Amino acid sequence: MSRKYIVCFILGIGLSIVPTNFKLTNDLLDKSSIGLIEGLPSNGVIDIGISSDSLLFYGTGGGLGKSVTLDEQINFYTINSFNLPRGGNPALYVKDSIVVVSGVVDTLAQDEYFSKGTGISISTDYGLTWQYFNQPIDPIPDDGLYLYSDWYSNSVKYLAVTVAINNVSYDVTVNGDYIYSASWAGGIRRIQFRNIPPVIDGVIKEWEVVPLPMDDSFQLFCDYPLSDYYILNPNDPSNGGNHNHKGFAVESQNDSIIWVGTANGVNKGIIDDNNCISWTHYTSVTHNISGNWVIGFNIQKIQSANLPRIWAITWSTNSAENNGLSYTDNLGSSWKTSNMIEDLGLKVFNISSKNEKVYIATDKGLYFSLDGDYWEKLSRPIEFDNDGNIVEEILSEAVYSVAETSEFLWVGTGDGIGKTNNLGIDWSAYRFFEPPTNFYAYPNPFFVDINNRVNGDGHVRFICNANVKPNKILVYDYSMNLVVELNDFRTIDNENELIWNGRNSINMVVSNGVYFCNLIYNEGSFWTKLLVIN
Repeated sequence: MSRKYIVCFILGIGLSIVPTNFKLTNDLLDKSSIGLIEGLPSNGVIDIGISSDSLLFYGTGGGLGKSVTLDEQINFYTINSFNLPRGGNPALYVKDSIVVVSGVVDTLAQDEYFSKGTGISISTDYGLTWQYFNQPIDPIPDDGLYLYSDWYSNSVKYLAVTVAINNVSYDVTVNGDYIYSASWAGGIRRIQFRNIPPVIDGVIKEWEVVPLPMDDSFQLFCDYPLSDYYILNPNDPSNGGNHNHKGFAVESQNDSIIWVGTANGVNKGIIDDNNCISWTHYTSVTHNISGNWVIGFNIQKIQSANLPRIWAITWSTNSAENNGLSYTDNLGSSWKTSNMIEDLGLKVFNISSKNEKVYIATDKGLYFSLDGDYWEKLSRPIEFDNDGNIVEEILSEAVYSVAETSEFLWVGTGDGIGKTNNLGIDWSAYRFFEPPTNFYAYPNPFFVDINNRVNGDGHVRFICNANVKPNKILVYDYSMNLVVELNDFRTIDNENELIWNGRNSINMVVSNGVYFCNLIYNEGSFWTKLLVIN
């Protein structure tokens, strides 16, 4: 299972929407205000896409959001449209007016939960209107497991993917008139979304299978006949398949070059005038890439270089590989590995660049580099007022997404968004939740080993209305034995907040179970229940 989906699922747990009224003055906002809800759909921000300095989009564990900056005021919204895919967003692509997003939900099948792709949507007008495409699914073959697809002068035999289960679009991009999708079961597929030719003989344009080299092949030319034994099959090699047919990342460099990451390395595609693609295949064995599981790319345009630097995020698949970063300055002819990433033991989720600057979002925080070799860790987003008091903070060491506009660096975490204009010396932090009527715990359930991890501890927030003047919170177990007494409150955005690390009065992490939490205040008390899961 792709880490992008794991992150998407986890970040969707217990995260909420803020349905309140709002008024907009900008023409673009007025047109797009139909179907908008104030606040992002989730504090779990998986990906950030920049349309302009004043318009950003956010793929989250609960759906698609955006922010609009007017007169230095930042407004966050949830985009609510029937033409968007359901669930969280494992993939987001944004360039100028084009926005593409994929969807995923968890579904029960045969007494087990599986990831299920819910489709892909595209907007060509800055997110005002949307066109929806079903998740790429094949018809059931009449005989056997395989279907055949025309690929220019070849007929491609491929394993039919007939359901959306385990068929999630982990990455998307746009090249020319096509949307490209990368998924484990479906491999690389594309669909034409503009300049579509007229329907001929009633055949409507559908998702097109894109053949990739097999594991033991290093090239695949579009104008050469396929070998007799070629089968596009994402099963494991032990079951007759190819790891290089499992798609995880896809990135468009320009109209003629596209990059694909699989479970067996990097593939560079050269696109001809007819949109046929010839591939070159790079692996850890042949080209010294740090790992064969390639989950993301970045195209860094360095002003002093003639060619862009191509970054590949790699995860290890065996003891001979490493979690790391690899890059090429000559379009794949040779690759280098960033050794410091491996030395620090970082697992990279996302990478972004702007001119000479490179940023990586990792399981241990946000890192920055000017040369790709030496990396400096930036601080966790904590916002202070002029007196040094905490105004808001992000309770997450892990960072899942990062992007830079001309003025700000933005980061997405499992606990909200951070923004800085001085490499983390000062932060603004943004989080989204329902205004409490009385008293509640968030997130709930509280996954101690997952939620809001900082300094080895998970954290949960207790929140109550600012009209309540709290004294303490008493936490009881299911037998109503007192577990811990808490009283370290602070006021943030007209609400009282207390953060608990899930430890009892003798500093031991509490056991799994339901806990009863009693807020004591001057006029009385409120109760809420909290489910703790280790």
